[in-house]
Amino acid sequence: FMNPSILQKLLKMTNELYEKEAQSFSDTRKDVWEKEIIDFVDKIEPGAGVLDLGCGNARLLDMILKLKVENEKPQLKTKNQNAKSYSDIRTCPSELQRSGKNLRIDYTGIDKNKKFIEMNNKKYLSAKSAVSASFEVGDGLTMKFKNKFDYIICNAVLHHIPSKKLQLKFLKNIYQALMPKGQVLISVWNRWQERYEKYFPAKNLKLKIKNQNLKIKTINNITIEQYNNININDLEINDQIVPWRQSGRFRYIHAFTPAELKNLAQRAGFKNIQVFTSRHGVKTTLDNALNIYLIAEKN
Repeated sequence: FMNPSILQKLLKMTNELYEKEAQSFSDTRKDVWEKEIIDFVDKIEPGAGVLDLGCGNARLLDMILKLKVENEKPQLKTKNQNAKSYSDIRTCPSELQRSGKNLRIDYTGIDKNKKFIEMNNKKYLSAKSAVSASFEVGDGLTMKFKNKFDYIICNAVLHHIPSKKLQLKFLKNIYQALMPKGQVLISVWNRWQERYEKYFPAKNLKLKIKNQNLKIKTINNITIEQYNNININDLEINDQIVPWRQSGRFRYIHAFTPAELKNLAQRAGFKNIQVFTSRHGVKTTLDNALNIYLIAEKN
C-alpha cells in the first residue's frame, strides 16, 4: 500500500498544477470531440440529473447545450481531419436565455479547482433560464451525494487518483451518487502508446509488459530516481510523474489497463460493465487507442 504522505503529496502536486495552469489548460480544452462521450450524452432524456465530475471549464455543458437545445452534432475528428469546434458553432448562454428554450436537464459540475468553478459561474450566470446548471468545488473522493444523478460523466480524471485504495473509493462514491439504474461513463488516458513509454520508471514498465504481453518496440531505461521530489520506489506499478509542458510543474498519472478498470468497477458494485479502447470513435487495440472507456450501471 502506498504511504499516506505520498498519496497526499501526489494529490497536492496535481491539484496545484491545474490551479496554476487553469487558463492555459482551458485554452487547450475547448471542445468535446470524443464520439463515445457525445453518444452517451445524446441519450440523456429530459428531466435527467447529470453530474459532470471533474468538470474543468465545463466544455461538456457546452456540448449538452448544442445537442439538446439545437440538436446539432459536430463533425468528428478523423485521422486526417479536425473536428468542427463547438466554440465556433455554440449558441452563447445569453442567446439561449432570450430564445426561451429550456434543456429540462439538471446539470451539476464539480471540480477541485476553484478557478475553474469561478470561470464557469461567470460564464453561465446568464444561462440560468436556459439550463439548470450549478457548479461547486469538490471531487470524487470527498463528494457525499446519494441516489441523486441519473447520469455521471467523468472525463480524464480517474487516472490522476493515486493508489488502488483511493481509486476504489472514487468509484464507490460515484456508485453511491447514482440513482438506481443510473449510468456512468468514465474515460482515462491510454498511456500504453509508444510515445508515452519514456514516462514509465523502467522497472514498472518491464514488469507490466511481461504481465500484459504488450508489444512496445523499445524501453527507455529511466535512471532518474526522483520526480519532483517523489521517489520512484514510492510509486505503484504503472504510475507516472509527467511534466506539464515547460512549466516546471508535474502531475501524477496512473496508466490503467482495460482489465484493471473493469475490476475496479466490479468491486465498486457496478453491473452491465463495458470497457473498450478507442481512437477517434473507432474501437482499436490498446497500443493504438487514445483513451480507455468504461460504461456501467448501478444496480
